[in-house]
Amino acid sequence: RNAFARSLIEDWFTMSRLLILFSFCLLTVNSWAGAQSLFDIYLQALEKDPRVQIAEYKVDVAKAQFDQSTGQLLPQVNMYANFSDNEVDYDENSAFQLDQEYKGEKYSFVLRQTLFNWQALSNKAKMAELISQRESEQLDVMGILLVDVAQRYFDVLAAQNNLNLIHDEKEFVEEQVAQVEKMYERKLVRITDLLETQARADTVRSDEIDAENVLSISREA
Repeated sequence: RNAFARSLIEDWFTMSRLLILFSFCLLTVNSWAGAQSLFDIYLQALEKDPRVQIAEYKVDVAKAQFDQSTGQLLPQVNMYANFSDNEVDYDENSAFQLDQEYKGEKYSFVLRQTLFNWQALSNKAKMAELISQRESEQLDVMGILLVDVAQRYFDVLAAQNNLNLIHDEKEFVEEQVAQVEKMYERKLVRITDLLETQARADTVRSDEIDAENVLSISREA
């Protein structure tokens, strides 16, 4: 009983974690690659991920084995039919001079029901337990996949946000460069101030290229 209760509690916690993650997906409205939500991306991953496909296959196999074990306890019905074409020829010296022809038909119906089969009952119970185990494993795989997808999703969002910040910084720095250049032409700032501002702009442009690469890699992951 303790093992069974512990199994139920573990399954409940697994399902709870999965439901929480699903709820989080449904509340996600951020866009990625054309306004796709995290939930949409997760559904696509469910269809393609080999781990999910293998887990689903194991569940189907366990259910097929359960059906097979159940069949051993169900009534077994057999029906038979026999048809014959009979002909009787009498000898010329026989008192019966009339030949006879007749057809024969025979039907039978056999119903068998096992009253008690411990091995079959035990096998059915094992198959039912196997189904629960496979379904629990399937939920675990789905939960792991959801965490993986969410991690990659938020990696993309973080990379996109970082790139947006660098874009804003680039615009600001380029405006500063333009202003410092004008001020330098009027002898209002030193050459070192101009070079420092231009170097900052070059650094931001380099950061922009790096951020674009990171975003591209995150989307391909």
